[in-house]
This record gives sequence, structure tokens and C-alpha cells, in this order.
Amino acid sequence: MIKKPYVGITGFMRRQEVSAVLEQANLRVRMLMVGVLVSSKTLSGRQNKWPNRYPKIKEMADIFPEDPNALNLIHYNTDEPETLANQLLELTDRGGHNLRGFQLNIAWPFPIELFAYRFFLPR
Repeated sequence: MIKKPYVGITGFMRRQEVSAVLEQANLRVRMLMVGVLVSSKTLSGRQNKWPNRYPKIKEMADIFPEDPNALNLIHYNTDEPETLANQLLELTDRGGHNLRGFQLNIAWPFPIELFAYRFFLPR
């Protein structure tokens, strides 16, 4: 549960970028939402048309810091919404132990896909 409001920045590519922002930010009142962009293309190891904004999938987990003032989110878009649950399960696994959630950058996901993700999510 988020205990205080946050300011979000999306497009981090390296942990050093996150560390620099955390070091300079006044986080007594707000958290920093650390957004990492992922698409169905980058999830499958392919490059999309914005390679300077979407990190390689194998590097994603290393971007998220273990910091109580960081809300670590994957900002995900897909052109395969019919398999969203499986994609989210894979992202949950690849996101590492500091991942806290998702922002879905898609129009109206199928509710059954969100239910399936929640149902099959390891506890």
C-alpha cells in the first residue's frame, strides 16, 4: 500500500539514472515512481522503434532500486492483449524483487486477462 503520494518519471534506462534522481529529490513528502518502459517486442527480446527509451529485458530488474522512497513500476504496452496475463506473469518474474506493479499503457485490457494474472500470480 502506498503511504504517500508520488511523482512519476518514466523512461529510466540504468540504475545510475534512478540513483541520481533519488539523491537530488526531496522525498520527505512524496515518493519517486521509477517507470521502466517495456513492450511486447522488448519482452520477447526484440528491439522496438525507441531503443533509447526501452531497456533490454535482461537489464530491467537491475534498474529498480531497493529504496522505500521508490515506487518501481513497469509501464507496459502490448500489441497482443489476448495473452496479457502470460505477459504480466513473465514480467513479474523478470522484474525482480523490487518490482511493485504495472502501469498498463493499453486501451481497455480484457478483464479475464487481469483476472487470470491475479489468479495465477505466485503468492
